Formats: sequence, C-alpha cells, structure tokens
Amino acid sequence: MIKFFRKIRQRLLTENKFSKYLLYAIGEIVLVMIGILLALQVNNWNENRIAKTTVNRYLVSLVEDLKEDQTLLEQIQNIHSFRVHSLIYLRRQSGDPSFSFGPQQMKVVPFEPNSDWDGPIPTTYNLPFIEEAFSSAGRYLPMTVSSSSINELKNTGMFSNIQNLSLKKDIDQYYRNMEWVFFDEIHNESITKWNNSLLDSGIYYLQIAELPDPLDLITKNPERAAYLKNIIAEANYRSKAASNYYNKIDSLIIEIEQEVIQR
Repeated sequence: MIKFFRKIRQRLLTENKFSKYLLYAIGEIVLVMIGILLALQVNNWNENRIAKTTVNRYLVSLVEDLKEDQTLLEQIQNIHSFRVHSLIYLRRQSGDPSFSFGPQQMKVVPFEPNSDWDGPIPTTYNLPFIEEAFSSAGRYLPMTVSSSSINELKNTGMFSNIQNLSLKKDIDQYYRNMEWVFFDEIHNESITKWNNSLLDSGIYYLQIAELPDPLDLITKNPERAAYLKNIIAEANYRSKAASNYYNKIDSLIIEIEQEVIQR
C-alpha cells in the first residue's frame, strides 16, 4: 500500500503536475490523521473497557465487604441490646426501679438474648443473671469495618472512574459515618472506669457470684452507678446504630449491584 502511494507521488512529480500533487499530499495527510484518530479512539475505548471491568470487580468486592459488615453489625446489635437490658436490670435490682435515661427518656432497644443467656430477663433477684450482667458491663464487641476494597478503589484512583455521582457520595458517606458513629473512645472510657472501679475494690467480674450480695457494688458506690448508667446509654446508642446501618447497607448493596449491571 505504501509503495502504491509512493508511485503515484513520483508520477505526479515527474509529470510536473504540482497542483495535483499538492492535493494528493493534503489527502495523504488527512488519511494519516484519520488513521491516528481512529487508533486513538480504539485505544481510548479499550482503556475505558478495562477501567469499567476493573471498577466492576472492585464494586463486586465492595458488596462482599458490606455483607461482612452486616454480619458484624447484627452481632453488635444483639450484644449491645443484651447489655442494655441486663444493666438496666442491675440498676433496678440495686434500688432504682424507675430507672430511665433522663427527663426525655431514650427509647430502649428490644431485648436480644445472647449465647450465654437464652432466656427472658428475670423479674426478681437472680444470681446467675446478675453474674452475666456484670460480665457484659465490662466487655463488648467493637465494630471493625471491612475497608480493603474501598481502600483499593481509592488508592488505585479507580474510585474517580465511577460516573454515578450519587453512588460515589453514598459509598463515601457510609464509610465516613461508620468511622464516626462507632468511634469507641467514649464508650471505652466508661467501660475502663467501670472495670477499674471494680479492680480498685479487689473485685474481678468473674468473682461476682462469690460475693454475699454483688448488688452492693452498685448501691454503695454512686460513682460506679453513674458509670453503669453511661454504659447503658452508650450501648443503647450502638445497638440502634447497628440496626440502622444494617438497613443502610441493604440499600447501598442494591445501588451498587444496579450500577454493575448498567456499566
């Protein structure tokens, strides 16, 4: 093909047909430019196809991370729900039958049995349940967000290739909110103070059942009773938050799956 065009060019020059040669040269330049543009278009199309495939792979992986978050959130909801009701039981059994969160009483989450207590909350003095309640006061399950996929999306720059701005905003907002909502410093502080107050009295929570009346640890120590109230409020907040974000994940997964289908 190149030899063919070269012969035409040489023939036009030898025949001294400059004007025709000029038109030919312009046409040749145009053909070259069209070829370059087509090559660039094909290259761009191929790069976009690879980018879409890569982003879709990350989005599918992101859905798996979100499902892992849901599994943990369900456990957190149940654990904190048990903590709320078992610690309210302690407060009431220790002489505060009208226990509430304050003038505007916070709505208490529904009761969820845990793996160590699968029955209802006792209505009277029950030493095994008191022991379990003391145990739940000093320990809980923290929320560790599965963030490997979102981190890769952002670190590789692929997050910017998501054209759905609403989806990008919802994904970004989810991870920002999870970091803030389940920030554990305040909750850890109340638990640490509660545990230290027991240790300062020479008590370890596994020894509760050995005491003549474990409730004396609350009734005779107003400061410890206040720590307990803070723990209840924080556990109630976390149980509600876990339930809310479990549902938010359902909506976010639907959004992501629709985006994958449409891409």
